[in-house]
Amino acid sequence: WNPAGLARLERPEFGASHAELFAGSRLDSLAYAHPTGQGCFAVSATYLSQPAIEGRDSTGRPTADFSASDAAISLSHARKFEAADIGGTFKYLRSHIASAEADSLAVDLGVRHRFGPLAIGAAGRNIGPGLKFDDERNDLPLRLALGASIQVAAAHTMAAEVRGNPRGGGIHAALG
Repeated sequence: WNPAGLARLERPEFGASHAELFAGSRLDSLAYAHPTGQGCFAVSATYLSQPAIEGRDSTGRPTADFSASDAAISLSHARKFEAADIGGTFKYLRSHIASAEADSLAVDLGVRHRFGPLAIGAAGRNIGPGLKFDDERNDLPLRLALGASIQVAAAHTMAAEVRGNPRGGGIHAALG
């Protein structure tokens, strides 16, 4: 969730997933990250699809079925610096509902620093103008996060995060 974390990747990694969700929805993703002498570069694609949705008019009578889907394509880069690891992700977002379509651009920015077994990081996610369908703009879920982790044994790490949504939604904390 913090693009600066890519800076410490030591070998190429590939990931793919497919999830069957509630009511026939599907979530698919592909990701590849490749460390180089100039930092780590990554690319990913995510696609959320819905089965046909029964349309209704304002009186509740059935109309034609319609579809909905969301997609994101991301390019990331992270690099190690003496003071901290810094990373960013550039995202292209596209959403489709019935005959309406919207697209937008967004970025995620992150910083991370390690003090021995303690790591501290901060990230801003979904920084962008939002999606505009016809005349209505929908904000992206902007997230600001501050987190820390400490390695307490060879195979055990404790982590905590505080995150907030400046556009509403309050502040949340997590511990694990």
